[in-house]
Amino acid sequence: MTTIPTRALGAMLLAHQLILTQGSAAAPRRAEAPSGEAVTAADREKSALETMCGTPPDPQADARDQGYIELLGSTLLLGDDQRDKLKDYHDAQAQALGDARARLCERRPDPANLPGALDFRRAVLQSQLDAMNAVNPKLLDFYNSLNSAQKARFDAIRSRFGQAAR
Repeated sequence: MTTIPTRALGAMLLAHQLILTQGSAAAPRRAEAPSGEAVTAADREKSALETMCGTPPDPQADARDQGYIELLGSTLLLGDDQRDKLKDYHDAQAQALGDARARLCERRPDPANLPGALDFRRAVLQSQLDAMNAVNPKLLDFYNSLNSAQKARFDAIRSRFGQAAR
């Protein structure tokens, strides 16, 4: 049995969380910038927003995602209908990511002040919820199309990714 790298599956199945957790509302942690100054939560949020909005989408992402889809398809021995459902999921995910990025970058709140930080965190959470609402039905449709052996393999891969992400 071919094994799919947990990183690849994570990139494909959980990418919407990567964009959205960049502006995590986690409690401030002390870190040091190269200059030796403390980095605040506002600094991290501002940096995440600048990176997200100032960096064009990776032009190789579609080709890389297609490779992940093919690898997942061969690992799970997907039929044509299942591959179509996986593609539907991927397309919904790509759309949700694009929409989230556009909404967050359109307004560009300033996380350096409290209202801006709260607005940024609210926008991140709303984008995450919107992405989940758009993507999860497609992912569940794909998952429900799998037979019990495929589901067991998929769940094992997903479980290994969750452990690697900790």
